[in-house]
Amino acid sequence: MSGTGRLLERNGGRVWHVVDAKGQVLGRLATQVSAVLMGKHKPTYNPSDPECGDYVVVVNAGDIVYSKKTYEKKVYRWYTGWPGGLKERTLKEMEKRDPEKILWKAVYGMLPKNKLREERIKRLRIYMDGEHKHAPQVRDVDWKIWDLQIAKEPRSDDALLSAPVREIPEDWGRVLLDWNNYEKDYKDPYPIDFNKLHDLYLQAHPEEKKKEDALFTELEKLKLETDKAMEADPVRKAKAVLEMEKSEKNAIDVEKLVRKE
Repeated sequence: MSGTGRLLERNGGRVWHVVDAKGQVLGRLATQVSAVLMGKHKPTYNPSDPECGDYVVVVNAGDIVYSKKTYEKKVYRWYTGWPGGLKERTLKEMEKRDPEKILWKAVYGMLPKNKLREERIKRLRIYMDGEHKHAPQVRDVDWKIWDLQIAKEPRSDDALLSAPVREIPEDWGRVLLDWNNYEKDYKDPYPIDFNKLHDLYLQAHPEEKKKEDALFTELEKLKLETDKAMEADPVRKAKAVLEMEKSEKNAIDVEKLVRKE
C-alpha cells in the first residue's frame, strides 16, 4: 500500500459533509466548500494528492444570499468557439435558467487551476431543497470541524439580500423598503428604514425604551432651562446665535468643497 493510501485509511477514508446553505453568503460558503474539497481542513493535507479532499453535500442551495455588489454586477461569460461567440448571462438570469450552477461555478472558480480541479469538483453535490440521497454515506467523526467553520447565522452586513426575493429572517435585524419599486425609487437598491428598525428594537426591549424616554425628558428639561437663561441674558443669547450661524456656514463650506472634489 502506498503512503497516500495509508494516510487515507488512517483518517477513516473520505468524509461526507452535509452543509445547510440557507442564509449563507455565496462567496463565503464557496470558500469553505472549496477548502474541504481540497482537504485543507485535514492535518494530512497534501496539495498534490487527489485523494486528500472530502465530499460536500450542500442542501437548501436555493436559499443562498448574495452581497449587493454580486447581485447587481455579477455576469457569467463564455465563448462558443465561433467568431463573435462571446456569450454572457447575469446572475438574475442564471437563477431562472440553472440556479444550481451559481454555487457550482463559485466553488469551481476557487479551486486551484490544475489537473486536480475536475476530480475535486466531482465530489460536490448540490441540492436546491433540504433533501438529499446520501444518508448512507454521511457519518459522524470526531475530528470533523465543518460546524466550526460555517457560521450558523448570516453576518449582519449592510449588503445582504436574498435573491430572488424571499422572506428576510427576523433575526437579521433588517427592515427593507418597498422592494417591488426599488429600481425606480431608490439609488440604493437595499434601503433600510432606520426609524422603523429603531422602533422595532424598542418594542422588543422595553427596558431600553424606558431609558430612552428618561433621557429625552432630561434633555427637554435642560433645553427649557437653557432657553430661560438665554432670555435673562441678552448678550449670551446673541453670542449663541452667532456661534450657530458660524457652524452652519462652516458646514456649507465643507459640503461645497466635497462636491468640487
